[in-house]
Amino acid sequence: MKTFGLESLHMKQRSLLQQLDRLAQENEDLQGTVGEAEEEKAKLVDQIADIERERKVLRSQLQEQQEIVKVLQQEKQILEESASSLDRQLVELKQSLQEQREREKLLALYPELQPPPEFEGTGDVTQDMEKQLQANNLRITILEEENSRLRATLCKLREKSHQEPLRLVPQTQLWSIPHVTESAGLEPRHEVSKKARPQLNLRDTSQSSLGSVHERRVSTGGTHQTLNVLTFPPENSPISAIARAKQVKGWRRTPSSERN
Repeated sequence: MKTFGLESLHMKQRSLLQQLDRLAQENEDLQGTVGEAEEEKAKLVDQIADIERERKVLRSQLQEQQEIVKVLQQEKQILEESASSLDRQLVELKQSLQEQREREKLLALYPELQPPPEFEGTGDVTQDMEKQLQANNLRITILEEENSRLRATLCKLREKSHQEPLRLVPQTQLWSIPHVTESAGLEPRHEVSKKARPQLNLRDTSQSSLGSVHERRVSTGGTHQTLNVLTFPPENSPISAIARAKQVKGWRRTPSSERN
């Protein structure tokens, strides 16, 4: 009985020792796991700190960018206002330039209609001569342009004259050419051309280069006759006004010459 009791005690002791060894091994494993978890925790804490620092930096950069955007918007508004002002000034300058060109053209083409300008010398003969040379070049350029337009008009007139005889009609009579109705009956072609031919105003022949050649069709019942019409500028145009002023000026000079 004693031997059986001792064997059972030894067996219990061995089982307890085995459990103790197993628990010790598990304890070591758990301690290793806890150590790894602590290391990971420390790493995560460091990462969180880095993220916080980056967030603060990004927030400060965002504030700076917002301030820069505000400044740029203000500058953009100022530039837009300046651009609109410059556009208005540019339009005004273009209009003024066009007016000056027209005035220079009239001065160069009709200097006798303008009062003599007061010459203001600078005291430097060379500079005054250069200015006079520039003025002469401007007159020459304007006259050459006028000659070019006259040549082009003359070529058109010659081409039309080779094709069909020209009919000279003032522009004020273009809308007063009578249309022959069917009730009037058909007339010969040469009689229609004689009736529709207006009188040429000799006073406007000096400005014939500024006219334009048009083709009009006069209805004569069932027939159509093609007419080449040379139009002159209206009486109220600037060129006609200048021509009338030149005639008045010449008329005023005539009595004085007769008195002498």
